[in-house]
Amino acid sequence: CLVLPAVQPWKPDVIVMKPLSPPAEIGKLVPPEPQPEEPFSYQRIALGLILAGAAVRLSMLASGCLRLRGYRRRAAVLHPQPQIAAQWQRDLDARALFCLSDEIGGPVTFGWLHPVILLPGRFFLMSEHTQEAIICHELLHVKRRDWLVTLVEECAGSILWFHPAVWWLFSRIRLRREQTVDEGVIQLTRQRDRYVEALLEVADPGVDLAPAPLFLRERHVVLRIGSLVQEVVMSKRRVAFS
Repeated sequence: CLVLPAVQPWKPDVIVMKPLSPPAEIGKLVPPEPQPEEPFSYQRIALGLILAGAAVRLSMLASGCLRLRGYRRRAAVLHPQPQIAAQWQRDLDARALFCLSDEIGGPVTFGWLHPVILLPGRFFLMSEHTQEAIICHELLHVKRRDWLVTLVEECAGSILWFHPAVWWLFSRIRLRREQTVDEGVIQLTRQRDRYVEALLEVADPGVDLAPAPLFLRERHVVLRIGSLVQEVVMSKRRVAFS
């Protein structure tokens, strides 16, 4: 519905021919006088606003990617990697570069061919089960290639920035993605209660970088913890019906 008006061919101008008044010249047609075009129309103004908004949103997305690159360049590479990180990389068959950064408040994962996981400076001050939950969570994002999906979503959201339903849709998609990864971590670690404690321990990420999957988005923390505490298990019949 949003694309069709843009790809529809423009209708050609209809030229109305007027017959001349003298009888001898009936049949001869002359074109009407050209009508001056309106310099500013509502359609052009609306299109200009939409394109300007998309340009601003895309520039913000590019700025976020540059910020991630700057954080990566200033971060300290963990070498050798923590033992728990090496173990989960083998178990999940997912490889990533682990870095420590004091500029972020929560874990951040980005990159496709060479994924990078930025850990906050206070990472080693956290409890062991929180460290394990963070590493497992971020490596699942790497294994699922959520960076590419998030980047496509952000580009589409930037172009369709004017549509409120798009904002709601992408917000729900991000929430469902994180809930899926949450359940994956719990199935692997078998520690639901400790994982909830880890979410609470990292409840203040401090920075919200749109183009990167984060361990915790502040606006989703209540919904994610609520779904984990409920422990809803759907039967096969209910799943098929849904």
